[in-house]
Amino acid sequence: MKLRSRILLMLLLIFLVGCLLAGISAHFAGQSTDATQSKEFAYRVLKDTYEFSIVSQDFLLAHNERPLEQMQRKLAALSGLLNASSPIDHFQKEQYALLGQRVEKAHALLQQIVKEYSDQVRLPSIAPNPRTDNYISHIGELAQLMSIQVFEINDIAKTLFSSADTSQQNAFRKLLVTFFLCFLGMILASTLFAASFSRLFIRKINVLKNGIAELSAGRFNHPIILQGKDEFAELAVAFNQMSESLRNSHEQLAINHQGLKEEIIQRRSAEHKLEEINQKLESLIRERTKDLEQTNRRLAETLDVFNQFIRHSPIYTYIKEVGPGQSKVLQASGNLVELTGILSSQMIGKTMEELFPTDFAAKITNDDIAVVSGGKTINLEEEFNGRSFHTIKFPIHRGDKTLLAGYMMDITERKLAEEKIQQMAYHDSLTGLPNRELFSDRLGIALAHAQRNKKEVGVAMLDLDNFKGVNDTLGHTEGDLLLQAAAERLTSALRKGDTVARIGGDEFVLILPELKGMEDAIQVAQKIVDSFRKPFLIDNHQLVVTTSIGIAVYPNDGTDERILMKNADIAMYQAKQAGRDRYRHYKKA
Repeated sequence: MKLRSRILLMLLLIFLVGCLLAGISAHFAGQSTDATQSKEFAYRVLKDTYEFSIVSQDFLLAHNERPLEQMQRKLAALSGLLNASSPIDHFQKEQYALLGQRVEKAHALLQQIVKEYSDQVRLPSIAPNPRTDNYISHIGELAQLMSIQVFEINDIAKTLFSSADTSQQNAFRKLLVTFFLCFLGMILASTLFAASFSRLFIRKINVLKNGIAELSAGRFNHPIILQGKDEFAELAVAFNQMSESLRNSHEQLAINHQGLKEEIIQRRSAEHKLEEINQKLESLIRERTKDLEQTNRRLAETLDVFNQFIRHSPIYTYIKEVGPGQSKVLQASGNLVELTGILSSQMIGKTMEELFPTDFAAKITNDDIAVVSGGKTINLEEEFNGRSFHTIKFPIHRGDKTLLAGYMMDITERKLAEEKIQQMAYHDSLTGLPNRELFSDRLGIALAHAQRNKKEVGVAMLDLDNFKGVNDTLGHTEGDLLLQAAAERLTSALRKGDTVARIGGDEFVLILPELKGMEDAIQVAQKIVDSFRKPFLIDNHQLVVTTSIGIAVYPNDGTDERILMKNADIAMYQAKQAGRDRYRHYKKA
């Protein structure tokens, strides 16, 4: 039987015993209630009897009609109370019957007394009458009998009350005994239940405890055997299965332990070998560390030399990180402080807008974005702070990120040299005016433009009258100063867009483009002649030097440079022959 079923059966037995004892207790409780009600009823009877006896005593003392009426009411009440009585045993039944008889006798005697008393009242009372005395003597006898009946009724009532009180006490004692027996029965049943189950539990628990002790001692071949099909038996089966599993695990663990010991031996051997290798590696690392330290020192020295080289070289280097709409400095050479006035360490992490003026910063940023996005190297020349730089920018790929590297070379001196060479190649070294080469180039352009637009171009050739005499008299230095002053005076007399060039000695040639007619050329020539009539102040000497001008106009006087120059030269000599200090227009012979 299952343990649960046994517990339910025992609880059912305890419940039945409890119901039986509760029924007995209810029975005795009912008896106790009846006894209490009987005692209360007897008390009421005793009370009415006592009151009747008091009224009877009043009658015996007073002999008037009023007590008789009270006695009648009390006897009627007592009779009604006796009719409603419910005795609880045979003794009370006999006593109630006897009390009823006494009450009936008392009632009969009371009726006779009332009748005699009524008859006595109707007799005349003026004089003594033997008949009246007989009536009074008879009423006194009846009253004595009534008194005896009252005392007997009172004694019977007291006996009834005492009997009811005794019955109540007996019923209460029975109820207490019954409650005690119920409580004792419940304790006994619980004790028997506990003893039965504790004996069963202790026996089976001892069997389980012994099995666990065997298992904890490492003896797996001692299964637990319990009869029955309750939970203890199931627990024993589960314990035996666990013991078997532990035994198998123990055997497997022993096998694994042996394998582990062998593995530990192998690992110790490997650790010994690893320790030897580690010592060799440490020795090698120390040697490599020493080599690396020497290499780092040499590298630091080289880097220092390189930094000094960069610092004193005209090459400025930098590396930037280019993002959307901005270019930020990652590294910069120290010599950039000469260019920007900002230390390279302070440039790190700053954008172009934080380092340069807005327009220049925007140009640099756009160029950097173009290099990174296009992945190509660019060469460009830049102007900053009045100096010229040749800049090369190119991308550097680092994983998934593309950086920008660049270097700048200061080419200001070279640019100045190139400009000087250019000046020397196409300008007169004394006056700074265009020379024959530049004059020929500009004249070719003017003629081509005139040909396309159907315009006229004037070519005027002039020299200084009597310049040789000034040069011979005052010397070449004053002569050169005169030529420079003449060049300035010629330049101030020309129109915007005209060109004056010195082609040798004191000879100058003019290009007058966009002529509307010969009148425009004559107007310029006359202005020049007039301006030369003013004295030149040369080294505190006032010199009056005039000029002779010959004019040839495209296309009437020639269509190319050679013919125009030739005809202008002819016209100039015609002006000299005419007396100098004047101009002449070329005319065909």
